[in-house]
Amino acid sequence: MLKRIAAGLVATAAGISVLGAASAASASPEPEVGIASVSINPDPLVIKHGESGWLRVAVVTKNASKVRVSIRPVGVRTFADDSKEYTRDDWDRWNFSWKLGSSAPSGKWVAEVTAYSKSGKEAVSAESTFAVQHARPYKKDTDIVRFDAGPEPVRKGQRLTLSGKLVVEDRHHDRGYDDQVVKIYFRESRHGGWKYVTSTETNHRGYFKTSARAWRDGYWKAVYEGNRWARGSVSDADYVDVGMIHNRVPIPR
Repeated sequence: MLKRIAAGLVATAAGISVLGAASAASASPEPEVGIASVSINPDPLVIKHGESGWLRVAVVTKNASKVRVSIRPVGVRTFADDSKEYTRDDWDRWNFSWKLGSSAPSGKWVAEVTAYSKSGKEAVSAESTFAVQHARPYKKDTDIVRFDAGPEPVRKGQRLTLSGKLVVEDRHHDRGYDDQVVKIYFRESRHGGWKYVTSTETNHRGYFKTSARAWRDGYWKAVYEGNRWARGSVSDADYVDVGMIHNRVPIPR
């Protein structure tokens, strides 16, 4: 009895296997998988200095069970970024996003899309290009005001006091720019070249003061070279006669 049951179970199992095989052989093929559209926003992606930007890729498919999207600069095999996010609006729309920062190279990029069938096989792929740009950092304007070389008159070899104020734009008004290096230059004649003399730093209100010996008649000026956040600026030139009273002669910067 037990043997018959066992035999019957074996036969039944064998029958199921056969039916399964016959069913697989007669099953209709999987529906065709397609990629209807790939939308990239924004294009170009402009990344501001010191910040990050979000790139969003929307893919519309047909009969896909899964979609994979990767992005990379053209000419680069892969681009590793752990900030990818993924959501699915409905059965046929897939949304991907990447947070790109300063490490993302500027230039032409490509988004590679792969859609998979119901059985998990790779069915169809597509590509779409876009651009990444890095915005130049905004720099504030500066100015050197009240620059003066004195006392006047001055004897040969006597020390001149060189002073002024460095200001930087701050919303609706200018303010003193503190802890900045200002360089002093001298030019012996109208046609000579400027020569570096000394440097000093601005105080908490933007004022600076230093000294240098006066050996020849000529022009003095102060120069601020700027930094990552502020543009450079140059003062008006102050002409000093050595050994006699002088009149200030304005010249182009």
